[in-house]
Amino acid sequence: MPVAWRNGGGWTSTVAVAPPAATMDDFDWRVSIATIAGDSAFSEFAGIDRYLVPLSAAGLDLTIDGTLQHISQYEVCAFPGESLVSSTGSAESSDDLNLMLRRTAATGSLRVERLTDPLSVMPGPDESVLVVVLEGEVEIDGAPGTDSLALGLRDAMLVAPGQSQTLRGEAIVAFGSTAVRNIPSVPDITVT
Repeated sequence: MPVAWRNGGGWTSTVAVAPPAATMDDFDWRVSIATIAGDSAFSEFAGIDRYLVPLSAAGLDLTIDGTLQHISQYEVCAFPGESLVSSTGSAESSDDLNLMLRRTAATGSLRVERLTDPLSVMPGPDESVLVVVLEGEVEIDGAPGTDSLALGLRDAMLVAPGQSQTLRGEAIVAFGSTAVRNIPSVPDITVT
């Protein structure tokens, strides 16, 4: 369900978030699809690394900290959440895929690939990979003795640490790789 941006300048729908019940203020990582309705300032997210991929054919013109950049459709643009970012020259609304990572809690990356041959997705022991179909359809092989799963436009599947999934089909697919940092607990300290 779409919710308004923090600053009210657009709408966002969560695709996946960790931990599962996290809000905009306490997620470790978050993947969403946002709708930008014309020229709009982006919300500030201090302490967050952001990755954005325009989904609309025209791409997106962004001003990031005073520098105008054209981001083509399916091109990944990375910027710190503290940056002053706005869309410019947008006569029509456009959608984009976003990955946000809290620097103190998670690391990761976002990439887009054209799928033509079978591709195995095998996250490492501390990594998850979110697969999002941007164009076409993807079949995901099931476990032995089970049916395969079909993902269509903007469908997503999380491949958990240590799992393996094989993707088949003709599609453009985004891969959001995330790893939650192992932050050692701090013992309680009593000051006397």
